[in-house]
Amino acid sequence: MLLNVLQVVNDYQGNPIIDETNNSRTFRDLAMYVCNTFSKGEDPTPDVKSRLFQISLKLWQADSSGNADFSVEELALIKERAGRVGLPLIAGRIAEIIESVK
Repeated sequence: MLLNVLQVVNDYQGNPIIDETNNSRTFRDLAMYVCNTFSKGEDPTPDVKSRLFQISLKLWQADSSGNADFSVEELALIKERAGRVGLPLIAGRIAEIIESVK
């Protein structure tokens, strides 16, 4: 499933989420965060860590238009991670973007 990882993610008011250097945050930025952050006491299996690594590579190997091809399972894992470690805004926006992919 093709997903544009360079699409800007918006806040609750529809404005781009901005980082501390005043750059707009993209799906790739937020997905990288949720794929590489673990809750206190969380210890994913080696298999899950390997899958998250492969997803992280895909996020950075998008084509020149920003599109990357993900499996349904990979998108589900990103969404699950967002729900586990992301703030509600991040988890919600990631879920919206993933659910909009056809």
